[in-house]
Amino acid sequence: MVSSREIRLKSRPMGTITQDNFEMVAVEVASPAENEVLVKNLWMSIDAGQRTLMAKGETELLNLDLPARWFELGEVMEGQVIGQVIESRNKNLPVGTYIITNRGWREYFTFSGKPDGFTLTVLNDPIAPLTSYLHVMSIYGASAYFHVTACAKVQAGETVWISTAAGTTGSMASQIAKMSGCRVVGTTGHDEKVDWLLQHLKLDAAFNYKRSDLQQAMKAACPDGIDVYIDYAGGRQLEVAIDLMNPHGRIIKVGDTSMYDGGVPTGPSNIFQLVLKRVSILGCSIFDYLAPPSRLATCYKRLGRWVAEGKIVVHETVYDGIENAVQAQIDLFKGKNLGKMLVKLGDPEDLG
Repeated sequence: MVSSREIRLKSRPMGTITQDNFEMVAVEVASPAENEVLVKNLWMSIDAGQRTLMAKGETELLNLDLPARWFELGEVMEGQVIGQVIESRNKNLPVGTYIITNRGWREYFTFSGKPDGFTLTVLNDPIAPLTSYLHVMSIYGASAYFHVTACAKVQAGETVWISTAAGTTGSMASQIAKMSGCRVVGTTGHDEKVDWLLQHLKLDAAFNYKRSDLQQAMKAACPDGIDVYIDYAGGRQLEVAIDLMNPHGRIIKVGDTSMYDGGVPTGPSNIFQLVLKRVSILGCSIFDYLAPPSRLATCYKRLGRWVAEGKIVVHETVYDGIENAVQAQIDLFKGKNLGKMLVKLGDPEDLG
C-alpha cells in the first residue's frame, strides 16, 4: 500500500480552463494483485488535445474510430506518462521496467495490461533519455514525421508554412520539412519563440501570428506563394494561408489550437479560393499510422538517428510535482512552453 495523489476533473471548463475545474485527491494504492504491477509515475506529458476531452458536448467524438475517451467528472484525468514498475506480479513486466501508459495525472497506480502501442508501451533498453519518449520518440514525433512525409508528401524546393511551429509537434515537423529540402516558414504567438525558431531551428522565416500585419509579413516572406500549409492552429492563420496558397497546393489540417481553450469557432471567409486554386485539404491523424508496427518502428528509428546526429533539436519545459500539473496545462494555452511541456512526478527508484 502506497499513498498517492491524483488530479480529477471536478467540472467541465466553460471557456478557458481554471484551477477550479480540477481537484487533487490523496488516495491509498493497494499492492498489485495477480498479474498486476504497481507503477510509480516519473514524467507526464501535457498536451493541447487533453483540453478537448475535458469538454464533453463541445466537441463531437462519438462514432469516431479513435482510441480516446471523454474525461468523466469525478474521475482521474488521463494522459501519456512514463512510469517505473516497482512491484510486480506479472512475469512480463518485471520490477524496474519502464513503461509508457495513458495513466497520467497520478503518482502511483496498479495496472494489468498487454503492450498495444497506445495504452501500454514497454521501454526495453531505452536508447534515448526517458523524456524523449514523450515527444520525439512518441506519437508526437511520429505525428510530425507522418504529417510531413505521408500526408503533405513535401518535395524539395517547396515552400512550407507550419503553424504553432515552436510547439512539440510543430517544431519537429518544421525540422523534418527542412531536412526534406523545403523552404520552411513558422508561426508562433510569442516574439521570443520567433527568435528560437530562427536561431536554433534555422527556419527560413518566422513570425508572431498575433501581429496585425501577419498577412503582409507572410506575403513578403513567401513572394512565390505557399505550396504546403500544415495547420495545427486554425482560425486566422488558416484564412491567411488560403489567400497565399499556390494553385494545386496542399493544406494538411491537424489541429485547431485557436479553439481548444475557449476560442470562438470561426471558419475561413475565403474558402471558395480552394476551388479557384484547386487546393486540396486533408485531415490527418496519427491514428491512421499506428499499424502495422513495422511502419512506426521505421519512423522511430529515423527520428532517433536524426536526434543523435543533431538534425532534430528538442526543447523541454518542465514543471515539478503533481501539484503543478494543472498550472502546466493552463500555461500551455498561454504559450508559456517552448517545445514539449512536461511535469516531473518523481525520480526512479533504486531497486538494486
